[in-house]
Amino acid sequence: MFASSGLTNLILDGISPRPVPAGRFISRMGGLAFIGLSWVGCAGAAQAQSLFDRSENVTVAARPRPEYDPLGLRIGAGFLVYPEVTLGETLDDNVFELPSSDLLDVLAQQLPDPQRFTRFTDKMRPLTDATLSIEPSITIKSNWNQHSLKLTANTTIDRSAEYPDFSADFPGPSHTPFGNSEQYNVAADGTLNVRHDLTVNVDASYGRQLLPRTFDGYVIVSSAPHALGVMASFSPLFENIADAKVEIVKDFARFRFTVSGEFQNYDYTDGFGPTFNFNYGSTLQPNPAKSSLTVGPIDQTFHNHDSPIEYLRGDYALSTDVALFAEETTTETRYPNGLFQNRFSSETLVGVNFQVFSLITAEIGVGNLYDVVYSHGLKPVDTPDARLNLTYFP
Repeated sequence: MFASSGLTNLILDGISPRPVPAGRFISRMGGLAFIGLSWVGCAGAAQAQSLFDRSENVTVAARPRPEYDPLGLRIGAGFLVYPEVTLGETLDDNVFELPSSDLLDVLAQQLPDPQRFTRFTDKMRPLTDATLSIEPSITIKSNWNQHSLKLTANTTIDRSAEYPDFSADFPGPSHTPFGNSEQYNVAADGTLNVRHDLTVNVDASYGRQLLPRTFDGYVIVSSAPHALGVMASFSPLFENIADAKVEIVKDFARFRFTVSGEFQNYDYTDGFGPTFNFNYGSTLQPNPAKSSLTVGPIDQTFHNHDSPIEYLRGDYALSTDVALFAEETTTETRYPNGLFQNRFSSETLVGVNFQVFSLITAEIGVGNLYDVVYSHGLKPVDTPDARLNLTYFP
């Protein structure tokens, strides 16, 4: 039932991220230079109708349904407002996502009195609970002819029927939320049509999201010679996610170039619950005099990370139905409070995007995937890569 979090590795010094291999850096710069020269050489050759528009392919779920779509409330400056409220009820017979046989029952017997008989070990077992969810949301959309803007805000309020919170008196007074939680998200996205062949898309969002009980921060196991530590968070854990992205799409006759940059930041809230510390001395049996149970915050900052993502793609249309493409996606993930977790990945693909009649579209690409984790003993992954996307419109 315990999920390892890697806390036992946090006693060593950090490693600074290694630079991207020189050969890869040169190839990336060469690709950028080629696309830049193609961009300049094709300037002025744009045409009114893009060869990449295939509007005849619209999935059933995406087709407009004006007879069912909400009308919205009209407000000034060409905007429509769409309010909504959703109610739901959930019954869960294992809110902790635990196996039926709980290892903490065994560990609790190794604690000295009176710590052995506490409500902490009683809680760490399968529990059944019902939850009422209230989800209000509001969306504001522009009704302009050319550009577009959409603003959204929503929240999810969960209220537990049996275990809304948790309280205990030993080893000290403690009180924390248990089944109750609140989540929210705000977002804005817009499209700016600078010209008929140049589009700028901007997206930004910030939200607070509840982490499922299977997340490895709820139960943390750390071990050392002759010692074992188990931390269990009773309070719900959340991740605060900030995301911002800018994408530029430019057409030059048969060429289309797409460039985007994205930044994601993940910040995790601390938990609260018991910490079991077992000291085994020089034997395999726990030493009750040195074993203990404490209650307090459970640090989650080692999960915090951010990721800048760069995307570059070039398409060349052979016809209205077939186009060649080359793309590269690079992602660097940085953990400021966690050692040996920083990583860099790069995916490069070339291939073809095509349409068969009006029923099937496909994209096939082959290339290379490079991924490295900056940790002792881990070799970079440098391997052939492939992708196939197939869409059928019955």
